[in-house]
Amino acid sequence: MRIHHVQYMKKKYGGSETYIDYIRAASRHSHDVGYAKGSSPVGSDESEFLRCYLDFKAYISQIPEGKYDIIHSHFFMPGFFAQQRGFTSVCSSHCLLSTEFELAAFDAKSEREAREVELASRFFRFHEEKFYPQIRNLVVYCDFHKTELEKMQASPRRMYLAFDIPQFSVSGTKEQARKDLELPERPTLLFLGRPTYLKGLHVLLGALKNLSRRKSIQLLVVGDFLKDEMGRIGYQPCIGTERNTLYEDENDNIIVRTDQARSQIPKYFAASDVLICPSFYEAGVSYVNLEAMASGVPIIASDIPGLSLVIKNRSNGLLFKPGDSEELEARVNELLGDETLRLQIAENNRKLVKKYDNKRAAEELDDFYESLNK
Repeated sequence: MRIHHVQYMKKKYGGSETYIDYIRAASRHSHDVGYAKGSSPVGSDESEFLRCYLDFKAYISQIPEGKYDIIHSHFFMPGFFAQQRGFTSVCSSHCLLSTEFELAAFDAKSEREAREVELASRFFRFHEEKFYPQIRNLVVYCDFHKTELEKMQASPRRMYLAFDIPQFSVSGTKEQARKDLELPERPTLLFLGRPTYLKGLHVLLGALKNLSRRKSIQLLVVGDFLKDEMGRIGYQPCIGTERNTLYEDENDNIIVRTDQARSQIPKYFAASDVLICPSFYEAGVSYVNLEAMASGVPIIASDIPGLSLVIKNRSNGLLFKPGDSEELEARVNELLGDETLRLQIAENNRKLVKKYDNKRAAEELDDFYESLNK
């Protein structure tokens, strides 16, 4: 069977990109990926969210009939459009874009940007409520997001999330990993992701202000974002403007690494003592947490539904109130000061992560594809 996955644009570390890579590696079918951005001849003055809609619609309209057995979309809009065209289709939903853009309003640097993000959120919410209930073969990978979509009268199918555990079993010591990555030999906190309000980097920086004065630690910030010659980083979300400036600390407490190959990510986990996941919204466990679990790195995460369904406080991680820098600071102090707790959490995580397996997930998905073509 020939499977065509539809994305909006190519990213290095995105969850849907990672999922597709794992499925392609383990599937018994042929997979390729197409990107919709730029498919529609709209003017540059169009809003980015409207351009996204038109690009997806144009891209799906240009797929030749009979070329693929399955169109597998990783966004609800192309999933709906592919179904409209009569393709045999599967639609994976990884989050609610309306919720992500609602939180993106906190990143806005002007009233114009704030209005643009608010309009994007309302635009996506309108189409989510309209399209999701009509989409057949709708797939999700966690119970929380399944509940989100069911509230919209959608009928999602819960499936296994693909994950390649051996990829994150890096041999050697933390000290050797830090040496290989040219990092100072210090207790290391890891933040891996977009430096946006939604991902909560500012909450972690607030905790670090007090923490760094008392402990000789370092924060390692790794992701697919921009960095200039002064060490400032920013991220370009869908509305198209740069935001969230962070300077590398002159005392080396904050180290920023961008434009890293995905093959290097396991080594950053191997070099780290704790992963911090201070997000305000996650529709699932998120790959960064699975990667930490497989690497034996304890996690401190926001106590939000998408994370707390998998991360149980004091069993396989520590949870803190979303947005609370002081509580996050306390959890970091506790975990760095308690080696027994760190080792127990790491061991529990190695056991838990075994249920996420790319071969098992690919086999389930392959069977699903085949059932649609009978």
